[in-house]
Amino acid sequence: MIYRNWSLLSSTVVIWGSVGAAGLAGIFLFGGKVTNHRAAPSPFPPETPSPIPLRPTA
Repeated sequence: MIYRNWSLLSSTVVIWGSVGAAGLAGIFLFGGKVTNHRAAPSPFPPETPSPIPLRPTA
């Protein structure tokens, strides 16, 4: 039936259109930053200088 095919297509377009509109609204309203404003600590330890020189300093 053509009704079911068009119904599936139109609902797919509506869903993806809503997702796109929400994404654009987030970019315009929040500048694309919808995360927590506090910086999370890094899970990796800070870099320490290597005892072996990797590049010649001369």
